[in-house]
Amino acid sequence: MEIVRYLLENWVEYVYVMPAGCSPFKDKSLLLPDALRLKMTQAAFDGWTQVTVSSLEIQQPGASYTWNTLQELCQHTPNDSWYLILGMDAFLSFYKWYRARQIMDMASLLVFPRTGFALKPTDIEQTETMNYFRSHWPEGEWNPEDKTFKTNQHCLVQFLDTVVPDISATDIREQTLIDSVPESARCLYQQYLAERSF
Repeated sequence: MEIVRYLLENWVEYVYVMPAGCSPFKDKSLLLPDALRLKMTQAAFDGWTQVTVSSLEIQQPGASYTWNTLQELCQHTPNDSWYLILGMDAFLSFYKWYRARQIMDMASLLVFPRTGFALKPTDIEQTETMNYFRSHWPEGEWNPEDKTFKTNQHCLVQFLDTVVPDISATDIREQTLIDSVPESARCLYQQYLAERSF
């Protein structure tokens, strides 16, 4: 939630928050049920007028791909500019994503640091994903001072230095950091656990 608050204060007019669908990189059996994750997300952002909680990804049959999601969003809001928000860990594997090149035609990347992935600008420049960007946008330029990769048209990637709470879904499932979840969403999760125990 701190990431969303930061984005609304500094970058965007509104944010779409989506519980992840079935990622081709993850085992869905490790996820909480879709309906529960949607309800928890809706509860967490209740009252946030600049936030839309969408079920778009979890409604997709089979594997969920960001390219499909962005296509649908762009069709509904053709005049809007989109940012895709990633942690540094996700950025490092972005070059492997389905239709990564087409994703960049629809959105720019805003990349947040994650614990264990706080790379220096010189390290970022040497990553496989940055090599991917240079190969597809040879006219692009990496600026280590403001941590951006830009073409003449626009900024493709912006790396942010903002410190945000590093809370993973695993931490929540294992209740390591369950107190950091808003109470309304936490109650739904604890109710789910209580019902499973019978």
